[in-house]
Amino acid sequence: MSRRIQTLLAVVLVGFLGLFLTLPDAVQAGQAKTEVRWFQWKTTEVGEKLMNEVKAAFEKDNPDVTLTLVDSPFLGFHDKVINLFQANVLADVVMAQVDWPVEYAELGILEPLDAFIAKEPKPFMDNIFPTFHKKWRGKQYYLPIETGPVALFYNTEIFKKAGIAGPPKTWDEYVQIAKKVTNP
Repeated sequence: MSRRIQTLLAVVLVGFLGLFLTLPDAVQAGQAKTEVRWFQWKTTEVGEKLMNEVKAAFEKDNPDVTLTLVDSPFLGFHDKVINLFQANVLADVVMAQVDWPVEYAELGILEPLDAFIAKEPKPFMDNIFPTFHKKWRGKQYYLPIETGPVALFYNTEIFKKAGIAGPPKTWDEYVQIAKKVTNP
């Protein structure tokens, strides 16, 4: 298994730890396994294979739990999560774009994770890119499962005319270059 998949698997499994601290003691003598519903948008074959590996590893480590992956198309996924919540069809774990957690938290779809994170070994949050440490109203409502590439396109002719050799390497450089190439 590649290092990237191992890291992703670790982040996902630790995220599940928080979930299980909130579950009631549903698994008692004679009762069925606890079902955990993971709402996600339909992904690529590679992503589907990875999530099935995560599911298998999670269920191996938690034999009293069944992880149910609930797939939906990405188009309309945001609204579907809200509609299902309003219909009291709840997910235990839900995927979200980076701009959705605040709205979901405000609607009561998400539960703060701070108490669960506090119980983890210190390196837990150190292994998560600082951008994802952002809190809303002082609380942590989400943990990353993935991040996508970000690109910056620029007009080389405008840069040449302004005497700029290449793209910015820091946000401070970005601001300075933007001021230099923008007409007041």
